[in-house]
Amino acid sequence: AVWLSPVGFSPVPDNDLVVLQPISDGGCHFTCTARINGDIFYFDSSYGEQSRISDYMKKRLRELYGTGAKVICPSVQQQTVGSNLCGAFVLARLTAYAASPHQQPDKFLFRESEMRQHIFDCLEDESRRSLVFPRLRGKIPTDVLLSKRFSCTL
Repeated sequence: AVWLSPVGFSPVPDNDLVVLQPISDGGCHFTCTARINGDIFYFDSSYGEQSRISDYMKKRLRELYGTGAKVICPSVQQQTVGSNLCGAFVLARLTAYAASPHQQPDKFLFRESEMRQHIFDCLEDESRRSLVFPRLRGKIPTDVLLSKRFSCTL
């Protein structure tokens, strides 16, 4: 993770390191980004129908990756409308990728109803064998919403 200074993020080194970075909007919403094999991915569990990155988040991404960087916003699982699980989705996605780096982080689907309890369980029991969040397997349930895939240049 790259630390947020009082004036923003420090730039990510321009090399082949994998970067997994949670990002706060300065209020009560969290998203995350990952640089994998040189590609920059941005994940937001509450795009809704917008299919765009907010100006505030674009500013944070420019601080990390520089002006002109291309960002891929994959189709990802969306949190239930009105829920406040964006931080849990960030933890789930980045933890899942760290545990399974051979998989693309946009391919993970989580059991939203179990996310909050999983976080409590991890905090209460430091000896847990798995920090990976409960995942959905097989056919995508009809109540799971996926965002539209898009990309943008910072």
